[in-house]
Amino acid sequence: DERPTFHMSVAQGKTYPAILENISNSGAYLRLREQHSPLELNSLVYCDFDLSGFGSLCCQAVIRHQKQLSKTQETMLGIEFWQLPESALRELQKAVMRQQRRNIRTYLPG
Repeated sequence: DERPTFHMSVAQGKTYPAILENISNSGAYLRLREQHSPLELNSLVYCDFDLSGFGSLCCQAVIRHQKQLSKTQETMLGIEFWQLPESALRELQKAVMRQQRRNIRTYLPG
């Protein structure tokens, strides 16, 4: 699995490892595998993740969506990046464009 692992910290100091399912310039969709109590919508979290080939990105985000998966006990979480510094936004845009190009090359019929 080539998806980056997120490390997300909430206000109580608890850190959750998460799998990156989807990312854009404005936010991400994560899969939390660890069981936990529900996180509060609109709460601020701190994220740290590695952008393949671009280094790590540390930022704040706001929880916008949460869905419990009863079969797997996982949580799907939609976050919106908050006050992303311009330099971090540029790196994120480069990484997203690189991933899009890779996806196009991978899924085009040969």
